[in-house]
Amino acid sequence: MKITKENIIIVGKFRGFGGVQTIHKNLFNIYKSLGYEVFLLDSIKEYLSYLLTNKSNSITKIVFFSGLSLIFSPLFIGRGKHVFFTHGFYIFEGISRPKRFFKKYIYELTIKFLLNIYKWVFCISPTPTSSMVNAISFSKKVETVPWGVSEEYLKFPIKSNNYKYHLVFLGRPNSQKLQLSTIREVINLFNSQKIVPKTENLVFAFIVPNLNNHLKNIQKSIKEDYGCSIKTFISLDDYSVAEVLSKSLYSFNCFEWEAYGLSYVESLCMGCNVLLPNTSPIIPVIDFMKDSPVFKLNYPRTINHPLIKYELKLTKERMSLNNINLFRSIFKWENTINQINNRINKKHIND
Repeated sequence: MKITKENIIIVGKFRGFGGVQTIHKNLFNIYKSLGYEVFLLDSIKEYLSYLLTNKSNSITKIVFFSGLSLIFSPLFIGRGKHVFFTHGFYIFEGISRPKRFFKKYIYELTIKFLLNIYKWVFCISPTPTSSMVNAISFSKKVETVPWGVSEEYLKFPIKSNNYKYHLVFLGRPNSQKLQLSTIREVINLFNSQKIVPKTENLVFAFIVPNLNNHLKNIQKSIKEDYGCSIKTFISLDDYSVAEVLSKSLYSFNCFEWEAYGLSYVESLCMGCNVLLPNTSPIIPVIDFMKDSPVFKLNYPRTINHPLIKYELKLTKERMSLNNINLFRSIFKWENTINQINNRINKKHIND
């Protein structure tokens, strides 16, 4: 890509642990490496400071928004193309929790209202399902552009395909991503298919931002009921996460509607097979090989019919080096940026 002196502006959260923050950090790093001047703005004070300084007079190529930061799009009119990461979508879970109520209803209504006014905003999502759901929710065309992974997962050396952990979980330990019933199903699969001689030999690794009560209860149950070994890693940097993934056989997540699942892609780039519900939106993006490392679990909460069942045959081997390199070549952030640019330019020509 051509090095330029143009600016990139990223408006939204980048501090903390989560998919959105990771995407913003990756965008920042890749554009900086390509020679752009990049501004991360995640507070009103920073927005105003940027707009009131001489920096605001420089040429801006793209302004990225996510979440409710889209509100501030008019402040950047005339400063390049505006790209909104629609990302996830919220399934109905009742309104007993105010936070979920806000995300499901107030957030969606606000974004739909803004996108109806902000005709200049270009929307993208990382999977076809996410694009479809968000397009319906917001009455707006949404393009599909899969996200890449951090450089640490592309450059980490795979010296051996031996593994220390049979199952690794990477992410926030909430009731969606960690469901005891699904974990029991996975343990029983490992046992019935002789991946381990007995469940006491099964080793779990949990890479999480915090050790909350939900995770403690999950770990207590599988340790008491199956005798599994458990290792917990808290708030690791990307290099350390990559190191754990490089020693793991399978990465898993129990959420049946994970809009993307960046941890899946990070795991694949580190040689892990992935275990995920058969309803996962990311499946069309990652499940394309004859010897696919993607293993789909039956999910009775969404497909509850005795005749509808995947014949799931697990493997005892990690991915081959060739397949690891293939995933790494696909999920580079340079590819994501090129796709975004191509979609923006195509829209501009069509308009």
